[in-house]
Amino acid sequence: MKYKKIEFKFFEKSGQEYLIDEKGFFKSENFSRIITKNNNSLGNMPDTINVALCSPITPDITHSAINNGYIYIQGIGNSSDLVELWKGKNNEAFTKVFTFTTQFDEDQGMISFKNKLIALGFLNGESKAYYSQDSGSSFNEITTLPDDTFNSFVIVGNTLYIEYLNSIYKSTDGITFELYLTVPSEYQFWYELIYLNGFLYTIIYSENNDDNFLCRIENNKIFNIKKIINPTSIFSDGNYIYITTLSEIINGKTSDAKILKFDLENLKEIYDFSYLFSYPVGIKIKTTYENKIFLSVDTWNDNQTEDYYKTFIFSIDSTDNVILEYILPITPTNTTFQEIITNNNVLHMVQYSDTGNIETAQIFNNFNRKYQANGNVELSIIEKGEIIPKQLIIRHKPLDIGCSVKIYTKKDFKTSWGTEILNSNTVGAIKKKYTYPTGIIQDFTQFKIELITTDETKTPKDIKLDFLYLPLGLENAK
Repeated sequence: MKYKKIEFKFFEKSGQEYLIDEKGFFKSENFSRIITKNNNSLGNMPDTINVALCSPITPDITHSAINNGYIYIQGIGNSSDLVELWKGKNNEAFTKVFTFTTQFDEDQGMISFKNKLIALGFLNGESKAYYSQDSGSSFNEITTLPDDTFNSFVIVGNTLYIEYLNSIYKSTDGITFELYLTVPSEYQFWYELIYLNGFLYTIIYSENNDDNFLCRIENNKIFNIKKIINPTSIFSDGNYIYITTLSEIINGKTSDAKILKFDLENLKEIYDFSYLFSYPVGIKIKTTYENKIFLSVDTWNDNQTEDYYKTFIFSIDSTDNVILEYILPITPTNTTFQEIITNNNVLHMVQYSDTGNIETAQIFNNFNRKYQANGNVELSIIEKGEIIPKQLIIRHKPLDIGCSVKIYTKKDFKTSWGTEILNSNTVGAIKKKYTYPTGIIQDFTQFKIELITTDETKTPKDIKLDFLYLPLGLENAK
């Protein structure tokens, strides 16, 4: 009788690779960036990101903008308790350029438009807006915008559209604005305003229906397209609309952190992060970089303590592969990343941490994509009744110098993996076999694959593991 076979694969498709097993699949740029649902174990993740710009900056970072090649950061200053503006760029230290002493007591956002820097905030509960034409050294008030809560903006050609809670304003110079659209008070804009194929899109909330809808704005009218459950962000790469969602916390647990894609006709799900994380608590699309969309997923630890987050950065490529790019260093533990910015073809991430009375911020760039010395992934438990294991075959691309792949196994829910049963470590090798001793019977089988490298620029690739077995009682069948 022929042996039964179960395959675990990492194979290339449009430059990507997948892990496939009986319980589903996980996508990754390569095997060395895989993440598993059971224990979030990692294989050869890139090393800690380099801190290349500044550490620390004092404001509690809340908003940022790119203007004339510089990154501007707006937030409440740690020492001043006032809204401050900081300026810097690639590999340059950030410096404070302005303090909003009389303009704001709370910041709302920042916009760059036609070489002007537009800052929005509140003063005594009223919305205010100011613009700067001298790189943030001085600001003049904009008097043609409403006393309302600012949400987002989008630039379409030579026109700037600013979205507020119940209205949208537009301007061609960034100083004088006129009302473009208003909606009844039962509707509210809460999410980003985007532009695609000649129309503005956003997500609107209906108090009467207690629902959110993806909508198109056409001829100063709102057209609801699709109902969206618990959206967290909306984004366009110029070809499609991407939406992230997060279900509500029920009985202390969240799930269903998803990415949706809209092609102007159909809305489809790209990925559900509940396959990876037990407690995702935040998801938002941030920017584009290297022809990919970047988004962040914030998670609780298994104890669900709100003061402990870990942030994972994923990207989406043109074929809808979801790639784990970075696990951001969390030091101290209650640190969150609030911004991901692309400036001068460099991806930056802005970190805010609060440890007691200390508030610091860091900007990371020039990311170090080198591989760690080792990493592993645990595969799903195989449940086939009583079986007689026969053989393991590990296959991969020709191994580089210093690279190896080890296979560990355990049966019947044992707690320890023990030593490896297979080690493929010959330079240029593409496979290795392991034959089980006779007389072994087991009900449950699980494997762990470990990647090892002594060269931080290389990693084993295209891993495929074949497990051959026979059901008990058929071992002598022909």
